This record gives sequence, structure tokens and C-alpha cells, in this order.
Amino acid sequence: MNYARADARRRGLHQEFTPLNLANDWSVPNSFKIRSTRSMVMDGARDLNLFGFEIKKAYGVIELVGSRAGKLRTVLVAVFSDDKNANQSAFKLNEEYVAGLLALPGSLFAAVQQLISVDGAFFRICKDPKFNAISTDATFGDGSSID
Repeated sequence: MNYARADARRRGLHQEFTPLNLANDWSVPNSFKIRSTRSMVMDGARDLNLFGFEIKKAYGVIELVGSRAGKLRTVLVAVFSDDKNANQSAFKLNEEYVAGLLALPGSLFAAVQQLISVDGAFFRICKDPKFNAISTDATFGDGSSID
């Protein structure tokens, strides 16, 4: 066969290019290693706005920054308040970051501080905010059964 005259479709390996989609699926829980933390203790009288979340009557806030998900920063904001109706767990996704809000009772602030101080702690965020969590193992409580 004369390759100079051969049809271009018949030369070499011809496989249709399919781009690989490496984007996270936010409809399922995604775990991220905690890279940095910031904590704040307040008096419960002041409201604030973090990552688009309206945080009301909080006694404490812990911001957990995780590893990136593609080009997005990952953040979990743990809010501690004794008013059960003031804050609800939530999820936000925009062009810069993906953020989860985890609403907890004020009495758990010290316990969560201790938990995140462990080297190798993780947080989990999901479009369904009831799956937002903090743990010392990436797979702990991921929905699989533990025997």
C-alpha cells in the first residue's frame, strides 16, 4: 500500500477522543483532608456571613479548609449554637469554592476542636447537607455498613 496516497482515515490508530471527566459528583459525599483550620468563639448575640452562609446566634465557628477539588477550594464551616432553629446544615457551590455548613450544639465546640486537632482529620461535604461531617478517617461513616 502506498501510504502517501492512502486515505487519512486508514492510517495509524484511530480512536475517538473522549475527554475524561474528573469533576467531583456533589450528589454523593466527598471527603477531604483538613489542611488548615480557623476558630472563633463569640457571645451568641452577633450574626455573621461566611462563604455566603448567614450564621445566626453562634457561640463558636470553626472553618476547615481542605484539599482542592479540581480548581475549587473546599471548606466546611462548623457552627455552634444553642438555638436549634437558627442555623441549618447547608451546601454552596460556586466558581471559586465548594462549601458546606455543619450546624452543631454549642456544647460540642471543645469536642470538635479536639477532633480536628488530630493529624489526618477529614471533613465530608455533599449537596445533601445531612451528610456533612468531620471524622478522623476518610471512610468512617460513608454509608457503608460496619460489622
